[in-house]
Amino acid sequence: MHLNTFSHLEIIICSILSMEVFFRLNCTNIFFTIKKVSLKVGKILSSKYISDHWKEIVLPHYASILFFSSFKILLIFLIIILIFFLPAYFKNNMRNNFITMLEIFESIAICFFYFKVRKFYIE
Repeated sequence: MHLNTFSHLEIIICSILSMEVFFRLNCTNIFFTIKKVSLKVGKILSSKYISDHWKEIVLPHYASILFFSSFKILLIFLIIILIFFLPAYFKNNMRNNFITMLEIFESIAICFFYFKVRKFYIE
């Protein structure tokens, strides 16, 4: 049985598109927001000097920020997964397409190289 795999060109295009989605949708800022709000929640919960009344007021606000930020991250990752699965879907039947470990490592290397080149041209 012959498994259809991605060609190198498809991997390059999908990797670059996924990196652009990651950068254009400010994924790093969303991760930073989640980290910052989580630290604030930890400080508020562990503080003895903040009343329970104030905690009841502020924590739902922080919970909504964490929820929506996490939802944005989920949507971004779903878009990235879709970028890799759409060419496989249009190429042939989905169950005949598998991403091999070699293709995963190749995609990681391409993303790393693209990140360095993009960083060099932006600065």
